[in-house]
Amino acid sequence: MESDQRRKVAKEKIAAIINFRSAELGIGVRELARRAGVPPATVSQIGNFTRVPGPITLAKLANALQLDSGLREIFMEEGAVLSSRMKSFSEMATPLEIIRSFVGTFGYRFNIVPEDVIRLVTDERLERSPWDFVIELSNKRLLAIKFKPDCFFLTFASSLESLCCGLDFDFERAGLIKIALNHGP
Repeated sequence: MESDQRRKVAKEKIAAIINFRSAELGIGVRELARRAGVPPATVSQIGNFTRVPGPITLAKLANALQLDSGLREIFMEEGAVLSSRMKSFSEMATPLEIIRSFVGTFGYRFNIVPEDVIRLVTDERLERSPWDFVIELSNKRLLAIKFKPDCFFLTFASSLESLCCGLDFDFERAGLIKIALNHGP
């Protein structure tokens, strides 16, 4: 029974963080969902405790809510309590480790290796950008990545300005590199 109570508290904390930051940002469920790239129903269900978010959904919400490191840690720790698919925050790989692993899996297609990844780019100009990650590579080029449920898009750029294209950017029509993800049979 103690674990049921702990799960209830975790759901309440996650909902409280979502509600608090949404109010601070002046956004509603639909706007939060759009920024996070998830259906509005997902945000509503998490908020009213009828859905347990997985690690990817939590990470998308944390990014969309622009959580600072302290609040993000609480958010992800509470998610780990709820989801058997998540490790605790202290056991999770850093974003840079995740990106290097991603590059290790797909980079060969573009002649890049994990060691080419220098850093994740954080810049206020990217706050209104649709990209999930922007990475600086050793050749000073930038690699921008956008994850979708069934694929991801990526592009290379030489400047941040060329990546600041607005949140309503149409990835399908932009002529970017698109890689489909197989989800089994």
